[in-house]
Amino acid sequence: MSNMHAAVLHGRHHMTIEEVNVPAPGPGEILLKVERAGICGSDLHIIESDSAQAAVLGHEFAGTVAELGPGVERFKLNDGICSLPMIGCGRCVHCLSGDPAHCPTTRMIGMNMPRNGAFAEYVIVGEKETFLLPPGVDAALGALVEPLAVGLKMVEAVHWQPGETLAVLGAGPVGLAVVVWARALGFGDIVVSDPVQARRELALKLGATAVCDPSCEEVAGLCDRELGSAPHLVIECIGRPGSLDLACALARRGGRVVIGGLHMHEESTRRIVPFLKELKISYCMMYEARHFDYTLKMLAQGRIDPRPMVTHEVSLSELPATMAALAQPNAFGKILVTPGRLRS
Repeated sequence: MSNMHAAVLHGRHHMTIEEVNVPAPGPGEILLKVERAGICGSDLHIIESDSAQAAVLGHEFAGTVAELGPGVERFKLNDGICSLPMIGCGRCVHCLSGDPAHCPTTRMIGMNMPRNGAFAEYVIVGEKETFLLPPGVDAALGALVEPLAVGLKMVEAVHWQPGETLAVLGAGPVGLAVVVWARALGFGDIVVSDPVQARRELALKLGATAVCDPSCEEVAGLCDRELGSAPHLVIECIGRPGSLDLACALARRGGRVVIGGLHMHEESTRRIVPFLKELKISYCMMYEARHFDYTLKMLAQGRIDPRPMVTHEVSLSELPATMAALAQPNAFGKILVTPGRLRS
């Protein structure tokens, strides 16, 4: 096992399928055979940026143990696993508390260096950051654990109370993950705004109580009609300039706003609106190990079913064209890549 196929990003919008060396796991590391890998909006930000460099992307993944590095004891060959896309030092306060994303020496996986990611047949992960897939959770579900963990942390960040209403701006994969959790955790009314009909339909299937097309109806109008007033909680999953102001304008006085969407542009905002409304605004990035653990337990118990989020599966050889299509307006939900399959 010396070579594998991988989708290598060489620069802005330049991705090719190549044969590369299979990496060897070091101490405390695992070689994971990738069975499914999800495409994330962050991958699109990277390929569209001028800083894109020779790297293998892909940080949402699941598969099986192919090889164990020295000292690995918690797993055995052929175990089904998924992993946080990072390898921490394992000794600092962040790693010891299950938050390796904030380890000062963490090595990110599939995020444009320093560690190649899962748009390949194999990827290296850390034992401490890896989780066993429980019975009933296959690799297709395991690859959804990472985006579900993102949505879980956002829902956690609004500090919701029974009876409070929620508006979700954007029904891409992260917005849909928010809807999955809001419904599972007992939120009442959940309204969702997205201009793409297919995504609005997915939001309803996953638990939204009402949806609207913001190009035809203001979200505030939907809230007035469906909720009777402005929402208590707003989770922004659009990630475009102006979406922060939109979220603040939508929330009721004393409400809570979580910003989960990401973009790379400068943005000016109007402070007066959140000031007068006394809003609590927070930004939400990534997750901790406990979010992965909880997500896996909920999947194993059948208490969440995110499978409708997946609208397409593609082979590794189809990935460059798929990434190009995602850069244009589209109706895709979550797309899963099957690295071991070169052609559809």
